[in-house]
Amino acid sequence: MSENSHAVLEAQLEALPEKVFAAGAEECNKRGFKRRVGYGTRPAIIHIDMANALTRPGHNFTCKNMDVIIPACQDLNAAARAKGVPVIFTTTTSLSVNNKVPVNS
Repeated sequence: MSENSHAVLEAQLEALPEKVFAAGAEECNKRGFKRRVGYGTRPAIIHIDMANALTRPGHNFTCKNMDVIIPACQDLNAAARAKGVPVIFTTTTSLSVNNKVPVNS
């Protein structure tokens, strides 16, 4: 593989997550997500999609600065739990190629 074609492939791979995430967001919007469902009665800490793939060093989807983010989240969780504030973790699942929601068996 030539250096030029390697650079082109590298650029395409770097752009791919953004393209996939945009397609997922569009699908979620079509299904009615991101609408307001009401207000709670007390605070909570909600961690959204702190998945293994985003937090594990060396993984293709690893986020930068996780060495700072994870300890900060841990400190926040400890402070919240000390005050009785619920700590909730959520994660998302990928949509299949045919845009059907995966069914758990």
